Amino acid sequence: MVETFSDIFEENGVALLARIEDVELKTVATTNLFTGPAGKKFDVDRVKFCKLPYSAAGTVVTFGKTTAKTDWLAAQTLTNFLAGTSGKFIAPPVQHATIPTVTPEYVAGEIFCMDVTTGCTVASCIVDVEVYGTLRNA
Repeated sequence: MVETFSDIFEENGVALLARIEDVELKTVATTNLFTGPAGKKFDVDRVKFCKLPYSAAGTVVTFGKTTAKTDWLAAQTLTNFLAGTSGKFIAPPVQHATIPTVTPEYVAGEIFCMDVTTGCTVASCIVDVEVYGTLRNA
């Protein structure tokens, strides 16, 4: 069988998995971002916040599956997410070369989420959240 570019990219390329609009960073809450489709497994490469209308500084978030909300990234304070910036990426921290960062692989039906554990201090901080990763056959 001849593989097409889209077949190869789907199995090997990092792509936009989901875009969730109008996520409120002021409210302490969990937001489901992506659910693994049937017959697939997926890795999350990075998360991007778009359209920051106000400073999100002071907001604390975690990322992971809904049953382990810190398994992709433990609590992070968004200190440099300032008003008017767009396209801020969050990625797992790079560790010392002898201790590589290991991110989980998720399976069909698992839900990748963001958990706001401390909300921002402005009246409202609504953003769009994009999840980038790799989707493969299980």
